[in-house]
Amino acid sequence: MLRARVMANYLYSCAFCGLRSRLPAQNSYLLVASHILPWAEATSHARLEPTNGLALCAIHDRAFEWGFLSVDEDLRVVVSDGAREHYAPEERVRAEIVDIAGRAIVPSGRHFARAGGRYLEHHRQAVFDRRFRVAHGA
Repeated sequence: MLRARVMANYLYSCAFCGLRSRLPAQNSYLLVASHILPWAEATSHARLEPTNGLALCAIHDRAFEWGFLSVDEDLRVVVSDGAREHYAPEERVRAEIVDIAGRAIVPSGRHFARAGGRYLEHHRQAVFDRRFRVAHGA
């Protein structure tokens, strides 16, 4: 149920880059309903709350999960310098990660739910630019 609502909320498109499924009912395999507050840390209510979800493509889901990307108070994508430090080639990192900095995420589906401020705040405080550094001793 959460996946369906989050995907509909973002019109079956990645909130960060716009990758969109043309046939969402049959083919949205490259998109996931990503939890902002991780499942393991969320209450039962938060796990199912659409405002705790973003529709993301696979690469942006992983980058968000590991703290290379986040979303600011104005619902704009922010990018960690860690992406350039940890990945190559530069052209791909720039195209897939760095160049989306500042892009607004705008849920617009019929199940409109603005991404949850408290969940995003937690992500910025506890995950963004931290999780990958802690995992690798950086």
